[in-house]
Amino acid sequence: MSRTKYLSPAYQFGKSFFQILLDFIYPPTCIQCNRRLDHSGFLCHECEEFILNLMNPAFQKGRHDFYHLEGEILFDEVITFWDYTPEIEQLIFQVKYQRKKKLGLFLGQQLGKAFQTAYENWKQCIVMPVPLHRIRHRERGYNQSDILCQGINDCVNVPIYYDGLIRNRHTSTQTRLSAKERQDNVKNAFEVNPSYSFQGKDIVLVDDVITTGATVNNCAACLKEAGARKVIGIALARPQLD
Repeated sequence: MSRTKYLSPAYQFGKSFFQILLDFIYPPTCIQCNRRLDHSGFLCHECEEFILNLMNPAFQKGRHDFYHLEGEILFDEVITFWDYTPEIEQLIFQVKYQRKKKLGLFLGQQLGKAFQTAYENWKQCIVMPVPLHRIRHRERGYNQSDILCQGINDCVNVPIYYDGLIRNRHTSTQTRLSAKERQDNVKNAFEVNPSYSFQGKDIVLVDDVITTGATVNNCAACLKEAGARKVIGIALARPQLD
């Protein structure tokens, strides 16, 4: 039998007063421009509007668009929501390397809202972050894709398997690699967590950027082998490839 904890009016008043006092001493500020906020949230109205104005309608790509990948393409679709402009590149850099987790939560929330509109069967999906290897996770302190998933979870009522995939070997950063090198770099780098069943499931893989599709494809390979029906990659942005 579950028990509901009763919070007395005095306790609630004390908690509210403490929050007011804390806000007075340390006023909440915009995580981008440090301007003082006059509302709850992470961003001032100007910075939020700037980011949202950069957002595009869902940019959907099918398997045939990833012609540069060698071998069988096992994911079903990729959906991104921003062009990889210098402004978006900087935002993603801040989330990944400057510990701006609240910015990641905000971007994840926008990702979740946009995905609901772009994919009509979203209620049948299981959402999973593309995992980091434990060495990279220890270096960075967190996985930016986990943060995006937390943001998605704020506005999309679907299961999220944070540990559904395991990165079983440490790989080089993909940033400066060619399409072929990226594919070789992540080959057989992932495995499914045997604690979960993926049979007949639709899986949504979340990453910050999808470039060549090599990472999503290798994740899809082990998910399809485990019985997944469909694998969709979603990301904040995808650069234009020559």
